[in-house]
Amino acid sequence: MQELERRDGTRARPFGVERHIPGAGSRSPSLPYRSSPVFTAETLPKALQQEHRTRRGVWGVITILEGRLRYHRMDDSPPLLLTPESPGLVRPDEPHFVEVIGPVSLRVDFFDHEPVGVGPWTC
Repeated sequence: MQELERRDGTRARPFGVERHIPGAGSRSPSLPYRSSPVFTAETLPKALQQEHRTRRGVWGVITILEGRLRYHRMDDSPPLLLTPESPGLVRPDEPHFVEVIGPVSLRVDFFDHEPVGVGPWTC
């Protein structure tokens, strides 16, 4: 299996090869209990582009396969720019919406626990 070189010189497997999120330390990697279909700018449901929230106890990870997407939380934090290198973590019952800002391809994975190893903002 051929790996891809990232801008920082590290290696990564191509998208779609590993569906789990890499684990951190000795904890096992998280596996989603459900994943959305792959959406594009044209097929992204309007409901996701309006304020909504996951159910209590449901975590989401927005994975950008190609392009960029803006992720807005309804607190006072600034919007996040999601890219293939920077997925978005959706906390349970947190009001949010996404904004299409150009061509994009994305998937949302759903977890019944906080995902392990999602990114630097995962505590």
